[in-house]
Amino acid sequence: MTEGSATRPPGGMAAGPPGGMAAGPPADRPAKSPVERTAEPSIRPDLLRRWREAEALFFGYGLAEPEFYNAALAAVHGLAAGLADIGSEEELEAAYDERDVEWAEERLAALNTVEADWVDVASARDAAFNLRLHDIRSEELTSATAERMAAARAAGETWLRTADGFIAFGGQRTFRRVDIHTRAGVAVFASSSRDWDRGVSWWLEIMAVNPETGAPVRGAKPLEETRTFADRESMEKAFEQAKRKYEKRYERRLASDAARAAASDVKAGRS
Repeated sequence: MTEGSATRPPGGMAAGPPGGMAAGPPADRPAKSPVERTAEPSIRPDLLRRWREAEALFFGYGLAEPEFYNAALAAVHGLAAGLADIGSEEELEAAYDERDVEWAEERLAALNTVEADWVDVASARDAAFNLRLHDIRSEELTSATAERMAAARAAGETWLRTADGFIAFGGQRTFRRVDIHTRAGVAVFASSSRDWDRGVSWWLEIMAVNPETGAPVRGAKPLEETRTFADRESMEKAFEQAKRKYEKRYERRLASDAARAAASDVKAGRS
């Protein structure tokens, strides 16, 4: 395999776990990805498994029954909206006993968006709880990353590493590395994937992020075409080259802004 452009690999940043890039731990221990973060749930395992299976069930039905899928989607999102006041995993687990199937039936009846006999209300409720769990974890990651970005800027750091290492994702062991420029609104994202025929591929993607929080910009396309490499060494070389490229680009932008500001001041002084 030779280096070249490619479509984004499964599990890439844009299609990755809730929260996009990992918020990261303190500097005295290795960073963790969002997948590793969610691999350590505070919700009891049997309940978490039940919620995940319910969500997977609805998506599975949708492959064969589009009309059912639309109805199920409306039901799950409607129920999940009724959980928006819950702000932590602990509160979500407690709410599962309080907001039971009867609560779900009453809410669906009030919303009047789907026929009650079109969906399994109990399963829709479980899927809704899983959806709200995704949102809670995403919010936590976004908040933590924003705090680390602010601290890195205050310390004069140019890049913040929020993920680095191998994780379990999609049934395979895969690599993730994310470095975010603390001011430029750019993130350099590397990953790996395994193909039975071609072996391990290494990927590099440059993404637009919010320069204050480090959160991926919704709907934004990669700043460059995704690139693939035959080995990790080539990927890491390109990773560092990409960082230097965007550092220089940001420095040129700052210099240009300063020159325009100076010219504007001179012009204002003459008038």
